[in-house]
Amino acid sequence: MWASVLECPLSREAERWDDLGMSQSGEDAVERQVRAYNAHDLDGFIASYAPTVVVEDADGRIVMNGREEMRERYGSLFATTPGLRADIVSRVRVGSYIVDEEHVTGRPDGDLHAIAIYRLDEDGLIDRVRLLR
Repeated sequence: MWASVLECPLSREAERWDDLGMSQSGEDAVERQVRAYNAHDLDGFIASYAPTVVVEDADGRIVMNGREEMRERYGSLFATTPGLRADIVSRVRVGSYIVDEEHVTGRPDGDLHAIAIYRLDEDGLIDRVRLLR
């Protein structure tokens, strides 16, 4: 009797995260890719993304399309910037979206304050990213 009264949107949201193979407090593809980015672990970084991932700039223009293009770009970046690191200032989760405010350091052209909007697919992988800088 009480179970039906106590059901709320938050419990349905938690079920959605469980369906994606993660919990709201557990590690997901976004957290794994941040850890791999900071470790310059290219394979671990790329594994967090769907094969058909699309990365867009703030205006929605495609800047990278697919894992292979990401591998080329980030492989070069990791190899040439050993001090590169992203720190998460804040994180918001809404459904299958995760929004990170990031502070990126170690870049040759200076630090970067950015927003990254990630969408997770039904397999829990990142399939779309929009970067605001």
